[in-house]
Amino acid sequence: MVVLEKQAKQNREKAKEKVSRERAKLAEVVKNRNLIEERLNSTKPLDDLNEQESELRRQNAEDQAIIDATDTSPSDREAAEARVEERNEELVRLQTQIAEREVAMPVRERIKEIFK
Repeated sequence: MVVLEKQAKQNREKAKEKVSRERAKLAEVVKNRNLIEERLNSTKPLDDLNEQESELRRQNAEDQAIIDATDTSPSDREAAEARVEERNEELVRLQTQIAEREVAMPVRERIKEIFK
C-alpha cells in the first residue's frame, strides 16, 4: 500500500512538471505570435487596421448573439465565449497599435482621417 502511494505521488509530481513545461512552451508560442502580429500590423496602412478592428467587432457581435440566445447548446456557448475572449485580446493589441499610429501621424494626415 505504501509503495503504491509513493508511486502515485511520483506520478503526480511528474505530471505537474510536464504541465508546467507545456505552459511555458505555450507562453513562448503566444509571445512569438504577438510579436509577429505586431510586426505585420506595423506595415499595414491605418485604414487596414481600422477595417480589421471593425471586422473583429462584427464577429464578436455575432458570437455574442450566440451566447445570448436561449436555445444555444452549452458547448456552442463555450466555444463562442472562447472566440470572443481571443478576439478581445487581439482587439486590445490592435487598438494600441492604432493609437500609436495616430499619435505618430502628422497633423495633416490626422485631419484627413477625421474627414473620411
